[in-house]
Amino acid sequence: MDYYTYQKSRNAAWHILLDAGIDRLPVDLKKICRHLRISVKCYDQDADGSSQIINGSPVIIIRNGLFRPRARFTIAHEIGHILLGHVGMYRLVNREPSPSDNPIEQAANAFAARLLAPSCVLWALEVHTHEQIMRLCDISQAAAEYRMERMNLLYKRNRFLTSDLERQVFRNFQAYIRETRDIL
Repeated sequence: MDYYTYQKSRNAAWHILLDAGIDRLPVDLKKICRHLRISVKCYDQDADGSSQIINGSPVIIIRNGLFRPRARFTIAHEIGHILLGHVGMYRLVNREPSPSDNPIEQAANAFAARLLAPSCVLWALEVHTHEQIMRLCDISQAAAEYRMERMNLLYKRNRFLTSDLERQVFRNFQAYIRETRDIL
C-alpha cells in the first residue's frame, strides 16, 4: 500500500474517533455505527463480512457466530470500506489481515487497526505485546499481531503525536489513559 492510501486510511480512522466522541478502549463500534447511520446485520454466509448500500443507506453484513473479537475487526474493516469509498467499486474480501492482500483490503485493514487500536493510546499506555492489545482493544490475536507489527515500527522510529489529528485523538483519550495506566 502506498503512503497516500495509508495516510488516508489512518486519518479517516482518527476523524471518526473524534467525530463520534470515542474516548476509551475498547472502541464502541455500536456508537460509531449509530453516528454514521450504518446498520449491522448478521446472516449465515461464507464470508466473515461485507458492506453494501441498500436503499441509499450503508449496511454491514457479518457472518452469524463470529467470535466477538473477530466480529469487531470485521465491522471496523467494513466501516473502512464504506468511509474510504470502496463499496460498490471493488470485489471485496474480508479475512484476517495479510501483507499479500490487495491495496483496497490493506487500506480497510489499516483503517480497522487504527480505529480499534489507536497507536497514540497504546503508546501512552506503554503497550508492547499483542496480548495487551488483544485485552485492551477486544480484537483477535491475528489482528493484534498485525497492529503490534506497526507499533514496533512506530516505537523504533519514535513516531507518535506527529500530526494535529493524532494529538486531538490523544487528548480525547487522556482521562482513559490516566485511569488505565494506574491498573496496567
